Amino acid sequence: MVVDQASKAAVRGALAPGERLPLVGDVLSIVLHPNTRGLSWWVPDLPAWGPFLLTLLFWVVLVGVLPVYHFHALRTGGSGWAAVAAISLAGGVGGHVADGLFAPWTTDWIQLLELPAGNLADVYSWVGLAALAVELGRTERKRRGMGLAGRWALARETRRDFIRFLRDLMRR
Repeated sequence: MVVDQASKAAVRGALAPGERLPLVGDVLSIVLHPNTRGLSWWVPDLPAWGPFLLTLLFWVVLVGVLPVYHFHALRTGGSGWAAVAAISLAGGVGGHVADGLFAPWTTDWIQLLELPAGNLADVYSWVGLAALAVELGRTERKRRGMGLAGRWALARETRRDFIRFLRDLMRR
């Protein structure tokens, strides 16, 4: 998150909006794109309450990612993929939450090919989602052959254990 915000500040200080600095020909460029929507290019226009809901979701992820990771690591032994997912998602969401503190817009500055520009928080988020997908695949392989009734029982047991874990965590 700190590196994300520092990189955005450096780009805002070095480039004018729309100015492009090619790094690798037409493949990778630094371009200052003030994103006043505050949302990624692929998110459709939202109603007026949409940004509030998205901010609330960001805070839920930011506050919840570490306890969920800790519970997962205790329950399954975790893996490097789970750690990468937790750290990257926390950094990405934290970078997005912090955007409003340092500038009146989200500073998008990394442009690959002709795709819309993004920033390090976007990169962290995509890396985190990819690592989460790998971790889910890893844990799903352990459940292969388990029927619907077994999966349902496991889900109920996991929910009970997670609630117990959260209660113990709050008591500490």
